[in-house]
Amino acid sequence: MNNAFILSFSVAVGSIVMLILNLIFFGSSIATTILGASTALNCAVLSTFYREESLETLKRMFGKR
Repeated sequence: MNNAFILSFSVAVGSIVMLILNLIFFGSSIATTILGASTALNCAVLSTFYREESLETLKRMFGKR
């Protein structure tokens, strides 16, 4: 895994966590829309440029041990 993938993956996971927390504590707002758009963009970058690395990492995280 290269450093660009690690950075992109951590930003995508952080965006998802921030979006969930924003929805829980603040409800619907303009910040929720911006976070949703950035999450979609981050996940699109992951699935386009780092497809195999993403699948391998998700299998390691959520796979059976």
